[in-house]
Amino acid sequence: MAAAMPAETNRAYDVKPVVKALLDGAESVELHARWAPNIVTTLGRFAGRTVGVIANNPLRLGGCLDSASAEKAARFVRMCDALGVPLIVLVDVPGYLPGLGQEWDGVVRRGAKLLHAFAEAVVPRVTLVTRKAYGGAYIAMNSRSLGATAVFAWPSAELAVMGASAAVNILYRKKLAAAPPEEREALRTQLIEEQTRVAGGVNRALEIGVVDDVIKPSETRRRIAEALAAAPAARGAHGNIPL
Repeated sequence: MAAAMPAETNRAYDVKPVVKALLDGAESVELHARWAPNIVTTLGRFAGRTVGVIANNPLRLGGCLDSASAEKAARFVRMCDALGVPLIVLVDVPGYLPGLGQEWDGVVRRGAKLLHAFAEAVVPRVTLVTRKAYGGAYIAMNSRSLGATAVFAWPSAELAVMGASAAVNILYRKKLAAAPPEEREALRTQLIEEQTRVAGGVNRALEIGVVDDVIKPSETRRRIAEALAAAPAARGAHGNIPL
């Protein structure tokens, strides 16, 4: 899976090869590929069983959640729960897409559908944070607080309100501006490292319980398969209402 992602942490990439590498070799089916392409919803086989995969796609809108992608994902979660299909959620999300257009498009109302769908789902559902999970969008992507069966993260993952670099620019703007120009970059680097350690590192997420375990990319399929196998099979007591 990691081989399908770029080495540069800020580079956009297409998540579809990552999804393909996660699933078994059997053919998979992507649903609504042209609608809200910043999130990918796929049905496939994993460890010999049918699963649904939801993945942020950084190639489109940087992987941000917006009103359309939140509704697309909510409908997919609801469908899988109604049919008793376990879910795997691949998270690489910088947050919700800001802007007046999103407000007019009902991002709060439509984003709440995704929260509701995950919170009410009873099928086994495992989350993997591959690169970053920032802000409220992390909560919406099947977080521990929404009842995820298990939440894993790769060692290089970051979980925070926002990226450490952006946070430093806001929190320490005056301090950076007051520093001598020749010392400013070194100070900024130091502050970013401190911010990552205190608020954004995967170890901190592990300490406070929002991540169950930090796993190597090579262990991903095995650990997800074990988590799904250990969870009791269930099916939502509802029809496939299109949220």
